Amino acid sequence: FGYEFVQKAKMREINFGERDIMGERITVAGHEDVRKGFMICQGCGKIQRENARPNHTMTCRAKRQPLTEPYKECMFLYREFVTEALRILVPSTTMEPTKVWQESFVAAFMLGMKGYFGNVDHLRACISEVPIPESTYRKQYLVIYDSVPGGTGYLKQLMRSETAMIEILEKALTTLENCSCRTDPNKNGCYHCLFAYRQSRSIGEISRKEAMIMLKRILTGKDNIEKIPKLATIPVNALFESELERQFIGAFELMKSDQMSIEINKQLVNNKEGYMLQVGDCLWEIEPQVTLDQESGVLEPSRADFVLRPRRPSQNQKPVAVFTDGFTFHRDRVHDDTLRRAAIARTGHYRVWTLTWKDVQQVYRNQGDYYTNTLAWNTMPSGMNMYHSIVQNGKAEKLQPKDLKPFELFLQYLSDPHAETVFTTHANAFAFSLLEPKKMQNEQAFSNWADTVHPITEALGIRDEQFVFGDTIFGCWHPQAQDTLSIWAGLSKRHMTEKKDRYATTVVCVLNDETEDRGGTYEADWNGFWHLANMMQFLSSFAAVTAIGLKEAIYASLSVTVAAPEPAATLEGAWQDVLDSLFDAVAKICARKMERLSLPPPSVVGYEL
Repeated sequence: FGYEFVQKAKMREINFGERDIMGERITVAGHEDVRKGFMICQGCGKIQRENARPNHTMTCRAKRQPLTEPYKECMFLYREFVTEALRILVPSTTMEPTKVWQESFVAAFMLGMKGYFGNVDHLRACISEVPIPESTYRKQYLVIYDSVPGGTGYLKQLMRSETAMIEILEKALTTLENCSCRTDPNKNGCYHCLFAYRQSRSIGEISRKEAMIMLKRILTGKDNIEKIPKLATIPVNALFESELERQFIGAFELMKSDQMSIEINKQLVNNKEGYMLQVGDCLWEIEPQVTLDQESGVLEPSRADFVLRPRRPSQNQKPVAVFTDGFTFHRDRVHDDTLRRAAIARTGHYRVWTLTWKDVQQVYRNQGDYYTNTLAWNTMPSGMNMYHSIVQNGKAEKLQPKDLKPFELFLQYLSDPHAETVFTTHANAFAFSLLEPKKMQNEQAFSNWADTVHPITEALGIRDEQFVFGDTIFGCWHPQAQDTLSIWAGLSKRHMTEKKDRYATTVVCVLNDETEDRGGTYEADWNGFWHLANMMQFLSSFAAVTAIGLKEAIYASLSVTVAAPEPAATLEGAWQDVLDSLFDAVAKICARKMERLSLPPPSVVGYEL
């Protein structure tokens, strides 16, 4: 959040004419709409109404004799003036699927301005969107400008006091917290507070609750305000990431159907705002922003956007650490992401799921072919021969990963109490589909294959011994013509015979993230890379790495073996009975804390507990 005063702001207004649903669509400032403009007479300039009698001035020559081209269509009205303006970085971007956050913030700010100045009839507000380089979304600025050309000096007053902006936000928050509409559960604002914002044409998108959330978040930093040379220098990475996380939660509601029942509600989780999610017969507790470090047995600390924990004894799934990544801010740090997420998976206590920005956006609107389909078993070397037979033997036909979008695949794991078994069967089927048995006796092919695979298996410690020529069935697959993404698989016949583990296949996925080698498919391959990692993590010997990570030897720490503590037990059995008997929110927090500390549950639940 930030703001700046502009003493001479050049404002341009364009009137595109009446709104319509029929006609040519034109994109202006990132917004596509039907912009018909005005139809005017070529002779006198008078506006002509559609399907109405011609309208001309008394002296128009079109009245005396018909013109060859009497009317000029699609004329826009334009004016320009210079005035004072205040530009404010709105804590929202065009990544949001609706305008609720934008409209709510604008209305709340104008409410605060009215409380600070009193009469603000001469001040206007508009949203200005600024493109983010190499991104499909935009930063949003609220521009408050003086409708009097040259300005009246009102806005300049805000810059003379360091606390003026804070006072405006606090006045708005105080009004919202004390407005009479707060007692009516059917109202989310009224004309005594936000709906009084006279310029809004979107009252249906103004929310008192959302406005209060935004104001409170900004005001938590009121003691950390500092002067900066330019508003455009404020980093907005965290803003984009938080919006992606909000959309992640909203996506569940949109995914429910007759075939899959989904319900998500807010709930206190570990003494902070979280969610309770029910997908089919499975119940999950969602805790946002969870730090996983050495106390959790994770060697490389990271903060998961969400951790989902199963709540029912019948569920055999593991807790899931979810990361939501935007390409703009993660494309150059994939090596670090793979290291930290592999460290979480290495504990054996979590599943790690990475969903990209477009994975989540796909739920809201079709993103086209945005990812390389790394689960297309029918194009793998042995897919046509191996995949179906392994899936049928494992009785896992109900899952079809190839035909599922990444978020849909994630939901399949959450909805199936036996997902561990089903997903493991498919991971093994994919692994066998990658093998090329015909090359087993080709020593040169094996040597080239081993030059890539051995350094990775040694660096990550995912195998006790190296593969040996003559004993190894191996294969390699490039999903795209370019080599940005490559997948390598190997199986030791001796290991399979001695340990009687016919599915002990090692699979390594390598993303070439070095800048000079990135081709035009890099973003699609990056999306596909994480889609494959989500699926193949169910193998006992799998690694997802990058070229930079291997070059800089960052994976060495993963080969260290540590005794990781057991994760917190799920709320079941006697402790579940205790929680079912409690009604007070504080008592529930205490009970969950006791459960996590492995304390014995009480035999009787009462007020004294």
